Amino acid sequence: MSDLTIKDLGMPATSEPVRVAARRLRWFRAAFRAAVQRVSVETGLRFEVDDAKLASGFVHWLRVVERGHPHDRAARPAYFSHAAGMMLRLLLKEAPLTVVGGPPDVDPQRPEYFWPEGYCCTVFCLNVYALAVRQEFGRDAALGVDFDDLGIWWSFKENAHHNSAYAIAFFKLFAGVDPSWEFPDSFQWPKGALEGPIPVRPLG
Repeated sequence: MSDLTIKDLGMPATSEPVRVAARRLRWFRAAFRAAVQRVSVETGLRFEVDDAKLASGFVHWLRVVERGHPHDRAARPAYFSHAAGMMLRLLLKEAPLTVVGGPPDVDPQRPEYFWPEGYCCTVFCLNVYALAVRQEFGRDAALGVDFDDLGIWWSFKENAHHNSAYAIAFFKLFAGVDPSWEFPDSFQWPKGALEGPIPVRPLG
């Protein structure tokens, strides 16, 4: 299992709760760059960050999150994973990361080398989510058992390419939360969407 998942990646210090700090572009940008740097150190991959695309993804995410925030406090834990999934969806959609270099001999069977940009964005969102959960609910987020499964990552990349909403469902899968494959971008409380198998879109 990767050493980069669901742990402190050296996110920038803040006097505010992470759930609040994450809504500040300055902190969001610094936290994203910190996560990218950590992934780069651990994997040998080199990334270029497009700040304009990162800011665009942040603004769109903030609008969606604030519009959909539930009034029922009992729904907050479930909404945190949904909001983090939406963060991943919009980061992948804006694509602020580009791989510009890396080690010569990498293992393409490892998720971080199979899809570096998607992996890096996912690790960032997982860690923001984990920090927020720890602060707000006093518990540690648990990484899903499928995180290191290359077949899951292949399905994630393929499905998110054709329908970005699936990024939310795959994020929840990686975060150890039951996803909705039928309506991945709809937050329902109490949960009402039917569960189903992971969708796989055939190549060609």
